[in-house]
Amino acid sequence: MKSIIFVDGHPGVMQHAELLAEVMISNGEDVDIVDLSSRMIKPCTGCFHCWMTTPGICIQDDDGVDLARKMIAARRVVFASQVVFGSISHSMKLLIERMIPNVSPLFEKWRGEYHHKERYPRFPDIAFLGWLPQQDSDTKQVYR
Repeated sequence: MKSIIFVDGHPGVMQHAELLAEVMISNGEDVDIVDLSSRMIKPCTGCFHCWMTTPGICIQDDDGVDLARKMIAARRVVFASQVVFGSISHSMKLLIERMIPNVSPLFEKWRGEYHHKERYPRFPDIAFLGWLPQQDSDTKQVYR
């Protein structure tokens, strides 16, 4: 498995993201660049099969299943997306929703908040990179 999964939510648009991926590669990192525009990812149906019937595995037959497996095995995952209406792109949102098989349906209290329990003994470090095509302080504040 790759040590870093770099998910590009707007390939060709985000030169900054592509440059960052190239820098990681030139620094010797083993990087798998995922171009979401070339992947078919269906929306989560909320069926809970991934929690109850086929633990850890979504029943959708698409690229989301493979990407979920790759991400949980990676050391780091970088999500890069142009900021759209104060959030990530729709393709990035679809992918993130499909990561739900990677967590347990059970909850635990952590730092005064309730979170899903971990399904696996190790999770990747996760970073989000948002890019604005032009300076917009309100959108920047919402994205944070």
